[in-house]
Amino acid sequence: MKTAFETVKPRVEAPAAPARKGQKTRRLILDTALDCLNREGISKVNCRVVAKAAGLTPGNIYYYFENIDAIIAELGAGLTEAAEISLIRLADGQLSSREGRRQAALEWLEIVWTWRYAFLDFGQLQKDDPQAKANVRDMQERSVSIQAKALEEHMVKRGLELTDEDRLFCRDLAVSNWIISIHWLQYIALTRDIGSMSKEDFLGTVDRFSAVARTLYDDGLLRRLAPR
Repeated sequence: MKTAFETVKPRVEAPAAPARKGQKTRRLILDTALDCLNREGISKVNCRVVAKAAGLTPGNIYYYFENIDAIIAELGAGLTEAAEISLIRLADGQLSSREGRRQAALEWLEIVWTWRYAFLDFGQLQKDDPQAKANVRDMQERSVSIQAKALEEHMVKRGLELTDEDRLFCRDLAVSNWIISIHWLQYIALTRDIGSMSKEDFLGTVDRFSAVARTLYDDGLLRRLAPR
């Protein structure tokens, strides 16, 4: 199955040799920067750090990117595109079944792991990059809307006639689920040695992650909590 991260990598058809070499170097810089940011955090990474890790000179880096902020901005665009793909799949009804919700959670956790620096250094990233802040707000709004709609449909199928207050309640729960998901990596970092974790270890937390958010689809709890 193709992951969201694999999907957003550039697709170029048979470029000329110099262009192919340049694209390969640019990809190396981005991949190395992503690895450095994930290991060290935003505050400890600059172009010299990336150059050393990639086996390049700082001049090689500056040929393709003005500064580390330009690298982070391009990586952020990749995160945004991966999240866009995930939201589109959610909008197609992936939340309508238990297995669909688990698959959606796995896909989201893979995005979180791939760009973990952006979630561990969430506050600093938004402070330093107004566009990143705007992108995150847009993704949050659309993710909440999709989950709230799925929750409304779930409740209706269970025989509940929804009032406007009920729909507001669904949205509040969806906001809570967004908060849970956005902080999951930070929670894992506090309870585990994240530096020694593999991606498989992290994705292995999916059932614990789902359990935290499962109340969104617990019929008994919904019937007790839904405003009447």
